[in-house]
Amino acid sequence: MLLAQRIKEIKTQVRHPDRRTIIFDDGTFIGISEEVLLSNPVHPGDELTPNKLKELTNSEQKQKLRNSALNLLSFRMRSLSELKRRLLKKGYDIQDIEPLLEEFDAKNILNDSEFALAFSRDKIRSKGIGPSILRVELSNHHLSRNLVEDTINRMYTEFPIDTLLGNHLKKKKIRRNSQLQEREKNRIVNFLKRKGFSWDDISRVFDEKQIT
Repeated sequence: MLLAQRIKEIKTQVRHPDRRTIIFDDGTFIGISEEVLLSNPVHPGDELTPNKLKELTNSEQKQKLRNSALNLLSFRMRSLSELKRRLLKKGYDIQDIEPLLEEFDAKNILNDSEFALAFSRDKIRSKGIGPSILRVELSNHHLSRNLVEDTINRMYTEFPIDTLLGNHLKKKKIRRNSQLQEREKNRIVNFLKRKGFSWDDISRVFDEKQIT
C-alpha cells in the first residue's frame, strides 16, 4: 500500500522562476508550474496521499498541454485538426487534448473559419496561388467542404484571379500584345496551371491582354 508523502520544502527553480520544486521528506521531488500550485495549493508540512499526488501530477500534465497548444498557436493560426495532430505527436493523451480543443473553440481561441482566411491570405500573398491549389491546401487541414468553398469564393473576390494572373505574367516579363512561340506559350500556360489556375481563366486573361 502506497503511503502519504510529507512535503519538506517548496523551492522556486533557478532557471525557471515560474516553476516550483516540491521536495519530500524521503528526498524525492516533483516539478510543477506556478499555475498548478496556485490552483492546487500545498505547503511544507502537508502530507500528500497517493490520490492527491496523482491529482497534482495530472494537473501539471494538463498545464503542459495547454502551454504547448498556446505556444504552437503563438507562431501562427492553426486548424483544429492540425493542432490536434501536433499535440498527439508531442505525446499528449487524446482524452486530455479533446476537452482543451473544445474549450479553445468555445472561447474562439481556435476557429477554423478564421484559420482558413488567415491561411489563405498568407498563401495567396506569398505564392500567388490559384483556386485549385488553395482548395487542396485547405482540404489537407481537414476543413469542411462548405468552409473550403466559402473561403475560396471570398478570397478570390478579395484577390481577383485576373490580377493574380497578371502579376505572374509581369514577373515572367510577358507584356500586353506579346507574341509567343508555341513552346514558350505552352511553358507559361503549364506554369500557371501548376499555380492553380484553370485554362478558362488563363485563356480569358490572354485574350484580354491580346497575348498570342
